[in-house]
Amino acid sequence: MRSNPLDLDLPKRLAAPDGQASRERLRDSLEQVQSSLRAAVRGGLSREQFATEYSLLDAVTAAREVLDAFSCPGTTTACSS
Repeated sequence: MRSNPLDLDLPKRLAAPDGQASRERLRDSLEQVQSSLRAAVRGGLSREQFATEYSLLDAVTAAREVLDAFSCPGTTTACSS
């Protein structure tokens, strides 16, 4: 069964037995979105579009930082992929 990508109980998902796999899937998804947004920002947008895309890029970057900083279950250190 595929997990719901909008499931906001991130700590629970990451602490589950398959938490590392969930972390990797989330990180991959965020990297794909980040790459698309970077391409859009470089692609010549109107000022309004640029501001929107750049704000989204900031949000995705922050989400990756939070995911990267979340401690692995049973440790006090951040998990790495």
